[in-house]
Amino acid sequence: MVRLRPERFHLSTYQKLQAKKMGPFRILKRLGENAYLLELPSNLHFSPIFNVEDLYIYHGHHNDVSEELDLQLPPTLSPRPEIEYVLDDQLVSTRQGGYQNFLVKWRGKPHS
Repeated sequence: MVRLRPERFHLSTYQKLQAKKMGPFRILKRLGENAYLLELPSNLHFSPIFNVEDLYIYHGHHNDVSEELDLQLPPTLSPRPEIEYVLDDQLVSTRQGGYQNFLVKWRGKPHS
C-alpha cells in the first residue's frame, strides 16, 4: 500500500475525502536507502518513486498485484461561475466595521 500525499496531485484535483492509501503495487526496484520505484497503473499520472515512509505492508490476499486496478482520479472541477451583473447591493454595519452583501445575476443561470 502507498500513502498518497496531497502534493502529488494537481491543486484542482485533490479533495479532502479522497483515499489516503492506494494499492497494493509491485515494487520494481530499490533506489537508494529510502526510495522505491513502484509499478503504478497507467491512469495514475504522478511519479512512481516513493519514499519508504509512504509505503505500507499490504495485509490481505491478492492473487495478481499487476492486474489492472480500477483507480480513478477525481473529476476536474467545473469552471468558476461568472457574475453577469449586480442586481442590488447592501451595506451591513457591525461592531467590527461591517460588510457588503451583493445580489447578482450569474452568467448562464436562470433568474430565481
